[in-house]
Amino acid sequence: MFLVRQILESFRFAITALKSNLLRTILSLLGVTVGIFAIIAVLTMVDSLEKNIKDSLNFLGSSVIYVEKWPFNTDPDFAWWEYLRRPNASYNEYRFLQSALKHQSAIAIFAGR
Repeated sequence: MFLVRQILESFRFAITALKSNLLRTILSLLGVTVGIFAIIAVLTMVDSLEKNIKDSLNFLGSSVIYVEKWPFNTDPDFAWWEYLRRPNASYNEYRFLQSALKHQSAIAIFAGR
């Protein structure tokens, strides 16, 4: 019985506080609403941007082979030190691929650091 009375008294106190500070209540609700909408908008933009990038790279197709020193990995915990001693792709390897692959439509090389 005491617990029920204390809960009811707490609700009455909360309603009285909300009514007496109406401007603060409205501004708090407005701030929370704007914050939630901002988070939703940012997440929607990030998803849209990610989809746009994936769609723009889809033209490469699934039959493309990349030969690189470093993996195309976005995981922050990948073991980069395992790839440090790998050699960079050279022009000789490019020429080898050109001569060895007979049914390719194109071969390109990218030389960078």
